[in-house]
Amino acid sequence: MRRLLVALCLALIAFPLAMLVAGWMDVAQGQGLAGGAIVVGYGLLGALFAFAAAWTVPQRWLPKTLVVLALPAVLVCALMLLGYLQSRAQLDTHLQQAYEQLPPFVVTIEPGPTLDGLPTERFEADWHTRQVSLWTPSGICRAPLEGEQAVLLLTAVRNAEAVTYQNPTPCAGQLQHPVGSLSFSIQEATAGVSKAQTQLSERCLQRFAALAAPGEAAQQVVSERKFAPQCTTAEP
Repeated sequence: MRRLLVALCLALIAFPLAMLVAGWMDVAQGQGLAGGAIVVGYGLLGALFAFAAAWTVPQRWLPKTLVVLALPAVLVCALMLLGYLQSRAQLDTHLQQAYEQLPPFVVTIEPGPTLDGLPTERFEADWHTRQVSLWTPSGICRAPLEGEQAVLLLTAVRNAEAVTYQNPTPCAGQLQHPVGSLSFSIQEATAGVSKAQTQLSERCLQRFAALAAPGEAAQQVVSERKFAPQCTTAEP
């Protein structure tokens, strides 16, 4: 048991040291996105060698060796945990800043996606107000629109926009079996407002699959994670 603890302590100490050595040697220089993985690989390799080296420590030295290595190992663990928490906080900050740079947009889909297995009449996501709204037979359900969801919806709307930009009425003459409608507006930074409104049909969606993307994204927003709407009495 003592030998195993010594081996773990040595591995914990060797991991960051090997990464530092790899950094000093510039092993990741010119490797692009793979650079970080290469440095971590050196750290893991150093930890493996240290773990193996622990089994060569004589039995009589194990108690003293464990006492000497325990404190540095605990400090390394604490520093790694602190670094992880700081990197997560920085990542969250960067993500929030990126979300704030999203252009204001509104997307409306009729009929809306299902909510708890029940159909809805209309779905609307508004990044102006950071809100998602669902019109149901019993009332209106609303919930906050978060940044990750906004990115998902905006990406889908951009895909649909590529179709309507080339043809403002892509489903004209293909409405024998209508399935609903899609409308959106995006406040561009330099080019005013990009908007479109089109009726949808099965034949049109088969021809232009990108027009179905906003509906699929809306269903994911409603179905996943913490969407907990507050339903009220239907508005007149």
